[in-house]
Amino acid sequence: MSPKNHSRVIKKEISVAEVPPSYAFTRGERALFVEIYFSRKSAYQGPIFTALQEGLNEDMVKGYFRDQIADLLTELEGYPHLFDPGYYETARRTRRTRPPTREEALERIAMYRSHFKGWSIYEVAGVFLNESQRNIDEEQAQVVRLMFRLRSSFTEEAQTTSCPDVLQAIIR
Repeated sequence: MSPKNHSRVIKKEISVAEVPPSYAFTRGERALFVEIYFSRKSAYQGPIFTALQEGLNEDMVKGYFRDQIADLLTELEGYPHLFDPGYYETARRTRRTRPPTREEALERIAMYRSHFKGWSIYEVAGVFLNESQRNIDEEQAQVVRLMFRLRSSFTEEAQTTSCPDVLQAIIR
């Protein structure tokens, strides 16, 4: 490669490196990472990938919640605030303890906004304590790391007033 072509390649690499990927986080941004461990079985790969892809579609998630509302209300009855549409509008001391009605839960589902922005998958060698048999089980495990990007309610206001630095200072 001639020196002339080589410098052109380097310039291209630098210009690409200067553009951050859409999933890159910057200091001060809030995010939540959750890891789920699965046994590494080929039969699980399709359903896991499908669920992750569909999880990026906010309307699809809302539809799933609506279709499964009876089961969710039963399964999550110990957490009545999850489907309470007015939970964050009342003071902590006056929040109700009764479970929300089906209609209230559907109202809360309609309010849902997804913060799920992506995932990564990796494999690990897992060792798990089997207390009943007093030994350990070894197994290849697959870890799915879910990424949730949490936006401040003031992000849009900071952008329109050209004051993102003020918001970052407040967050930090």
